[in-house]
Amino acid sequence: MNSIAIEVPKPVDAPSQSTAPDIDAWLLRVHEASKRRNYAGTFVVSANGEIASSRIWQVCDGQTQLQRIEKLTGESQITYRRNNEVVTFYPNRKVVQIESSDALGAYPDLLKTIPKTISEYYQFTRVGAQRIAGVDTNIAEIKAKDPYRFSYRVWTAKDSGLVVKMQTLDAQARVLEESVFSELDLNAPIQMDQLLKQMQQTDGFKKEYVTLVKTTPEAQGWMIKEGAPLGFAATACYQRSNQGANKTKFWQKLFKTHGSTMQWQFSDGLANVSLFIGHYDVKDGLTDSRHSAGATQILRKRLDRFWLTLVGDVPQVTLELFAQKLQRKSD
Repeated sequence: MNSIAIEVPKPVDAPSQSTAPDIDAWLLRVHEASKRRNYAGTFVVSANGEIASSRIWQVCDGQTQLQRIEKLTGESQITYRRNNEVVTFYPNRKVVQIESSDALGAYPDLLKTIPKTISEYYQFTRVGAQRIAGVDTNIAEIKAKDPYRFSYRVWTAKDSGLVVKMQTLDAQARVLEESVFSELDLNAPIQMDQLLKQMQQTDGFKKEYVTLVKTTPEAQGWMIKEGAPLGFAATACYQRSNQGANKTKFWQKLFKTHGSTMQWQFSDGLANVSLFIGHYDVKDGLTDSRHSAGATQILRKRLDRFWLTLVGDVPQVTLELFAQKLQRKSD
């Protein structure tokens, strides 16, 4: 796997390891900042020698969090996220995709919840400070204690805790992926009603609805033998309609399954894993495979008459373990 050569700033003070309450408080502050802070900025993601950038606007009023994310590279795409609703416009194709789910979060965000066991799997260390995009930040390292997850280096704004930059590191401390605001305005005059108006302007676009219906693995006939591995816990399970979603390049490449797909989500508080399970058809010509895109790893394999796609910001060995523990319940 390719890594990105990035110069790491030297700490201004000696590193200090912290206890579990310290990492809990730090993560909570970071999470709250991602939900409550208004800002506008250019967000750049580097991985595998490739760079993708987006322009992000976010406004919050205490109850509603609204984002506008416009891709500056690749296919033209504008995404609006309002709490649990996501509306994505593809201007060149005149298509708008509408999705609603309580599993959808803000972007970028570091975590969903803070498990009590998180300090068993990560070591939290404060390592210094640096100024990035005109913002004074503190640097923290979150080092994995086992080979089943990646480590992180995170730069957060001193005054708010907002993540300004993040690197995902492998076991040799090589940077797999870097996300950073190259430009950030924490006092941008953003109006909620203005973004909402843009989000609702769907005239002239073909509407495609991605349907997510809450379910349980048991109801769909699946289980994880001996429970989820390595500190991961199930966070959500959905039956996802492939109609509409299959028309995007992402779904075309990942899921050539028929009918609907079950999506089973897991998290250890930082790393996330999704299991997508659909019906296998020999006509599709699918073969077992592994892929990587920066920190994101993908494992695809057949299980009897089903096709599995595992996606996560974890090492391949973790996806393999999930696949090994997944089994069909007796009919």
